[in-house]
Amino acid sequence: MTPKVFNIDRRRFLKTTAAITAATGVPGWFLDLEETHAAQPKPLGPNDRPGIALVGCGGQGTGDCGAASAFGDVMAVCDVDDSHAEAAAQRFTKNGRVP
Repeated sequence: MTPKVFNIDRRRFLKTTAAITAATGVPGWFLDLEETHAAQPKPLGPNDRPGIALVGCGGQGTGDCGAASAFGDVMAVCDVDDSHAEAAAQRFTKNGRVP
């Protein structure tokens, strides 16, 4: 019976040892630091609520803009049909601010 030969190349060895070192070598002070930062609420910056422009106020554009308005403020609407643009402007008026 011949013994099994264990072949491992240098790259695989380095990947394996780096992964093991990273998984077991996270210092406790780093984890404590992350916990204290996670507990404090982050102040809102100017890019946390970006402005949205709606170009093409038909059914698909209005639907997409409605979904996107949860993440930003609708600042402008544009359409070749004035009635579509006016309806979208009325729909996305928020706190007296008309797009």
